[in-house]
Parts: sequence; C-alpha cells; structure tokens
Amino acid sequence: MDCLKSSEKSGVLSLDEALVELAECKAICIFQIQRFVQSPEDIEDVWQQISLNVSQKYHTVENRLSFKKWVKTIAHNVAVNFAMRRKGVYVNEELPLEFATGREVDPAEQTIANEQIRIVHQFIQILNETYYDVVELFYFKGKSLAEISMELSLPLGTVKRRLYTFRENLRTQMQPYFDA
Repeated sequence: MDCLKSSEKSGVLSLDEALVELAECKAICIFQIQRFVQSPEDIEDVWQQISLNVSQKYHTVENRLSFKKWVKTIAHNVAVNFAMRRKGVYVNEELPLEFATGREVDPAEQTIANEQIRIVHQFIQILNETYYDVVELFYFKGKSLAEISMELSLPLGTVKRRLYTFRENLRTQMQPYFDA
C-alpha cells in the first residue's frame, strides 16, 4: 500500500494525517530498520523513536509527496544510530579488523589497522578544545547529537558542523597514512 493517497497530493499534513500516513508506512520502515537491527524488542524501540520524531517534526514537511521519503530517511538514520550505539563501537576501542570486515584477517593487517587507530588517537589528542569536547562526547562516550547539544549548551547545527569539520580535517591529515 502506498503511503500517499492520490487525492491528497499537496499541502502540509495535520498531525492526525501524518500519524495515519506513518501507520501506513510502518511495513516499509520495519523493513528498513531490519537492515540494521534484528531483535524484535530493538526494532520496536527504533519504531517508537521514529514515531516520536515524526510526531514532533511532521509540520516541517511542506509537501505530502515527500512525506514517505522523509519517513524512510528518518527510519534509516534512527536505525543506524541505534545500531551504532547498541554495538558500543567507538573510536577509542581497538577492534579486531575481523569485526569491521566480516572476514578473517592475518596478523599483519591487524597490526596496520591498530597503527592507524593509534594515529587517529594522536590526532584527536592535539585537537583544539572547540572540537575536542564534541568529538569526545560523540565518539568516546557515545552520546547523541541532541545530548551533546544540551550538555554543551550549543545549537544542534553547531554540534553537527563541528563533527563534520573534525571528520574533514581528520580525513585530510590522515590521508598520507591510509594511502600507504
């Protein structure tokens, strides 16, 4: 069943209409969630978060035609964030390369991966305090963007920009080490 009724193709949705559309999109969203989360309890938790996000921000969707795509994007992002937080995979942990690649690796590959992680840690240690707080909370402590925003009393956009800038600077600085 398509999330959109053909007779209602333009305009902003009311909350009731948004919730009806969301309910009709549930099967598509659950399929999207299952790519990242397997446990039925976790899938329900993710669905609850998606429903909450939609009910809080439905009014930002200006066109009914884009509602389904918007909900699918939210489903994808919430599922990915949930899966990453659930795994507890943060930059400060030395992970077996086997975990990341899904295949068995030889000790030389693992040594190279560990060295790359060490270099990333060194780069993080020399970060300007402006970036360090956000990076530490996001990657080392597993906090969400909203939690960081509240804890540091920063706008959400600033937190996102600082993480983006950090990743771009890290990519530029680390390129010579990872090309070798």
